[in-house]
Amino acid sequence: DVVVHTAGERRPDVLENKPDLTEELNEKPTTYLAEYCAQKNIKLLYLSTDYVFDGKSPEPYEENAETSPLSTYGISKVRCE
Repeated sequence: DVVVHTAGERRPDVLENKPDLTEELNEKPTTYLAEYCAQKNIKLLYLSTDYVFDGKSPEPYEENAETSPLSTYGISKVRCE
């Protein structure tokens, strides 16, 4: 079994300067799903975003590249990862 998690607020402008809303819409549901899947031994596929990076690299980012988010949205996505 696999859960593919794509839900959450995806508009960075809606979440900027609203950390409480960001936590409610993106972080808490992701945490719940991760914990549930771990308890049930279900794989969780989480889709993140390029907003976890600052965009300064001249090369494409690797999956394990160091994150450096510039927005509330990006920070929330890093926390979810």
